[in-house]
Amino acid sequence: MTSGLTREFALSAVLMVAGAVLNAVATLALLPSKEGGDHEAIFTRYADSGAWVAGHLVQFAGILLGAAGLFVLARALRHEGPHLAALAGAGAVATAATFAVVQAVDGVALKQAVDAWVDAPRAEEATRFGNAETVLWTGWGVQSFFYGVYSLTLVLLGVVVAVSRRFGAWIGSVAVAAGLLSLAIGIDVAYRGSETEFYERTSVVYQLLVLVFVVGILIAEVRPRARPSTVRAP
Repeated sequence: MTSGLTREFALSAVLMVAGAVLNAVATLALLPSKEGGDHEAIFTRYADSGAWVAGHLVQFAGILLGAAGLFVLARALRHEGPHLAALAGAGAVATAATFAVVQAVDGVALKQAVDAWVDAPRAEEATRFGNAETVLWTGWGVQSFFYGVYSLTLVLLGVVVAVSRRFGAWIGSVAVAAGLLSLAIGIDVAYRGSETEFYERTSVVYQLLVLVFVVGILIAEVRPRARPSTVRAP
């Protein structure tokens, strides 16, 4: 059983690392950067991006891998905290489902809206621009709930890991800290959107914390474990 659990923990870490790499590739290489709060400049860059939809599909694949890793981790922790682990597993599924809506709004609907604004005759430009902003704001609303669900999942997993006998309490504490930062981001997005300096800085910090959590799980599982010594009778 120990070998099986080790494989589950290792698989969860590999899935989360792979998801983080895909997400980073999509964000840095395929998606255009934002221009602060200048929606006209933002929408122009989105309309000019030929990889907008593809980038969001890759980003979604990364989140699916990461959520699958969280689910596998929750399953591996079922013997440590059955109820909390079950809730964390459900949270991982809800996180993936919520992010699917985020990508549908931001990756497909917003792209269609900004393209319609760019191609609209002058008499319709204001209306089309307002439609694009409405889609953008809808995306903010869904994002705020995504960060909230993700926060709950990370906190639940962090608590189970912290009380587990397999890992150090510090690893679970890192996940809890990442979850609380995710909650703060979700609240900030709900009130001010995703174009604030707080969002940009805090997002980087919480992603680094998640990475530390994942690497901590992986290192704890691959390092040699001390075996009880046997004392021979004289």
